[in-house]
Amino acid sequence: MYKSVLIVALTSALVPISSVMAEPYFTNCPGVQSTPNFNSTETHSQFFIESDFAAEMVAISPDTTDNGNVSEYQLRAVVKMAAEHWNQESRGAFLSYGGVISSDTSFYCPSSSEPTRIYVTFQQECQDQDNSTGVGNSNNSNCYTPSLAKIWAIPGCSTAVRITVTGNPTNDNPATASSVSIVPPLSSPRNWSLENQTPAGAFDLEATLTHEFGHALNLRDGAAPSMVNSVMTGARRFLYYYDKDCVDDNTGGRTVRPWYLGVSSGGIIRPKSQIDSTGPDSEKGALANGYWNETTKTGTKYTPYGSISGTAFNYWATLLTDGYFTYAEFSNDWSPNPVNATPTFFSLPEDTVYWDNQMVHYLWAASSTTTIDPPPIKAVASNNNFVSKTILTYKTCNNVACSSTSPLTSHVPMTSAYDPVSGRTIFVTVDTAGGLSGGEIRVHPGISGGLRDRLKAPATVSAEIEFTTINSGQYFEYDGTTQSAVGVACAPTAISGNNNCMLAWSDRGNPDFGVLYTYFNVNTSTDEVEFFSRAILRGGANTVAHVSAGYFAGNFWMGYREQDNYGRAYYMKNDLSSPYGWSGPTSVGATGYVADPPSFGYVPQGANEAAIYWTEVQ
Repeated sequence: MYKSVLIVALTSALVPISSVMAEPYFTNCPGVQSTPNFNSTETHSQFFIESDFAAEMVAISPDTTDNGNVSEYQLRAVVKMAAEHWNQESRGAFLSYGGVISSDTSFYCPSSSEPTRIYVTFQQECQDQDNSTGVGNSNNSNCYTPSLAKIWAIPGCSTAVRITVTGNPTNDNPATASSVSIVPPLSSPRNWSLENQTPAGAFDLEATLTHEFGHALNLRDGAAPSMVNSVMTGARRFLYYYDKDCVDDNTGGRTVRPWYLGVSSGGIIRPKSQIDSTGPDSEKGALANGYWNETTKTGTKYTPYGSISGTAFNYWATLLTDGYFTYAEFSNDWSPNPVNATPTFFSLPEDTVYWDNQMVHYLWAASSTTTIDPPPIKAVASNNNFVSKTILTYKTCNNVACSSTSPLTSHVPMTSAYDPVSGRTIFVTVDTAGGLSGGEIRVHPGISGGLRDRLKAPATVSAEIEFTTINSGQYFEYDGTTQSAVGVACAPTAISGNNNCMLAWSDRGNPDFGVLYTYFNVNTSTDEVEFFSRAILRGGANTVAHVSAGYFAGNFWMGYREQDNYGRAYYMKNDLSSPYGWSGPTSVGATGYVADPPSFGYVPQGANEAAIYWTEVQ
């Protein structure tokens, strides 16, 4: 039984994708579905959305205030975000958007050489739990339970499944008490919501679909061990470690390949190249995250990428000529435990005690029985290319004086950038406590007291800047919250007033997930973050995935993966002549499905040491 803001019954006559796979923590993965299976080589599935899903949903949800304002575009963005949680936070088959379908009854059955398919549809009916076709039935006792969603087999097709969300348009009594055991009718029709904060009396569509995509990735209702949290047993938008580990794509994990574009000292983009065309594929990419610190090897920078079955692999990037690099893998594993969410690599130039100039942020699970929620943010630090390393557990100051601290936790990777003006590394976290809305974006203006695991008290974006100029009376309002990693970068000179740093994110307040950005600086006298007056909407840029930022070759840079086409990823740049003066977007030239959106590796004061990184599904 699935529980949402209200109790939501999500009984699932599940159609599993594959068989049980041994995983880092959950070696037995209890409760994984076993039959029927998708094809045995599955590492990538496409999902398709019914073209009039939003219109059908609106028609039966008159009491949910946001539904009258829902567009098909916004509806599709929320479905994509539900899938993206599994892409960002798990090791399962990569889920990419394939497009819309015009009918909720006619489905294409892909061949064994094509990606498997998941069809997401809406039915203005009561759900019939006994009908294997997934067709609604007005004469069913389920009309007297809350809103339902279910995953179905498609008869005669082992390479596709169907997720159906249902709603009763009239709430009439379809059966007599003498013929079927029923509970009293609901006081209003079943209402679905796309809002960031789900209103009373409504059901969170994103959390529901996150649960259902878990079924498509082979997880069963209520199967997690009793001491373990799971989206399969409760309403959450973010995943737990059981969910991350036990998704099953029958191959030991998705496979992605890292690619890069070198950037010359003048900002000229060099040809696209693979980092390693012969080495092992990875399950995860990484956020290069803005700062290459010099290592003990002259002329080299470390460039990290991803994990394979929980093991991290890293590459040395050796600069050949202006904007051209060569890469070689080195065997030292930075990973202290299996990697699920995207790791974030950075350097800490102000660390004059340890000089650990190779560092990685990651999200940590204590064990297979952890109930820590959200997970703690940790780091692994090294000054000898991860031959030896130190594990740090982050805390955040609760006030400017740092008289007390709290553990730093999140479901979203922490990002950082070195600020050459303040001489500090800026850290950006997303507060996801509660798990049923977008998280507040928090900017920490450096480490506190010289302790590299203690961050200064943060400023919260939503409380510091205004959004009225981009909301303009819209029902759905951008609000400075996100569910994905935030891009941050700092320049040596200001772009507006004293603001020399940039922040960019995919905003959850409006379910079209527009890319917003703003600027800020650090006041070292007061330890406060001073923001540009408002958030700015980057027109035409929408994504449910990470947004990255960088500063090199005299420009701010921004990177993202397109929301509607997973084969396209873009970068833009701003020469600091105007806060609004962006050129682009320009495609990175991906030929496959982009898994990890573009991120940037660079030395802020370097002339010719920059690259743009992303991964593509194999």
